Amino acid sequence: MAKYINGKKIIYRALGYIEIGVAWLGDKLIYLNTSLIPEIIDFITRVEDDGGTVESPECIGSLDAEFVMYPAAYKSRKLYSQRRITPKPEEVDNTFIGGIGASITTKGQLATLLGLVEADIDEFRLEGLDVIAKINRNGIGDNYNIPQDAFNGNLEITSFYDNDSLVRVLNQASFQGTTNLEYVSFKGVTNLSTIGIFKSSGIKKADFGDFIGEFGREMFRSATSLNEIIGKPTIIQFYSLYGTASLRILDLSELTTIEDGGAAMRLCGLQGVLNFTKLTNVLGPSNFRQMAGVTHFNMPICTQLDTPTSASTFLACLQGVIVTVDRSMETNNSGNPDADLEYVINTFNGTVNYINN
Repeated sequence: MAKYINGKKIIYRALGYIEIGVAWLGDKLIYLNTSLIPEIIDFITRVEDDGGTVESPECIGSLDAEFVMYPAAYKSRKLYSQRRITPKPEEVDNTFIGGIGASITTKGQLATLLGLVEADIDEFRLEGLDVIAKINRNGIGDNYNIPQDAFNGNLEITSFYDNDSLVRVLNQASFQGTTNLEYVSFKGVTNLSTIGIFKSSGIKKADFGDFIGEFGREMFRSATSLNEIIGKPTIIQFYSLYGTASLRILDLSELTTIEDGGAAMRLCGLQGVLNFTKLTNVLGPSNFRQMAGVTHFNMPICTQLDTPTSASTFLACLQGVIVTVDRSMETNNSGNPDADLEYVINTFNGTVNYINN
């Protein structure tokens, strides 16, 4: 038997004494069995009861996870696994879209949704409310783009896994307003510069693989549950990360420019020391406003924070915050320090480090 969880095909079997089971996969709680049918996923390395091993079923492979079982008439048992799942060669599905199975029930409907033709989809099936397909565009596995507004306002979708990295562009507002969307994986994407891709979505994690490039305007605006972005922005457009209060993981090592318009990272939840080692220009107002979890904005080659007389970049930041910038900013305000830097010192009792480059 098989079940799809977070886009992965999991093989499982029944263990007769288990009646109800729940599992954590990352930070997502999965109910494995909510009926009286005794079954549980069979990728367990050991079963423990009161500290002792009770049973060791054969392990097929797993995601990193910890399982806590609540069997009727038994004490709690803990099932552990530290292995990674290895898909079998015959598993050819490459696209998993969670939650949309009530409205997307045919190949044709899926093709229309994704801007394809029915012949581009070799296989299609439903697993509960999840759509599982093999996309083979033009019969040779060509890449494709997610159309503008494809899922805009869709309250069904919970995840999208492009397992063969076929998607190249996420077009404007393609996932905007998808409040139940939690996880996406588009590891082959090459263009994220369009407007409002995930604006006001419920997304928690976005995996763009090795992507290095521009984050478009309002890309994640008001995505308040977003915790992790995999991918490296070189340019962040205005309002791109505005209101991402839960964001904790984002690699900023390739960032060179925050574009004009303002509030690109306002209310962003990144914390601690932020190393912007390639950042030279922060254009527009309020870009780091209300980033109260940051202790050090380390921008050693930065030569511009909005205009020299504007003091909105660091509004409502942390008391005692440290800012490191290029030496030229010590005198760029008619011989005085940039107004943003004077604000840090006078309002937050902060420290400004000037670097000779």
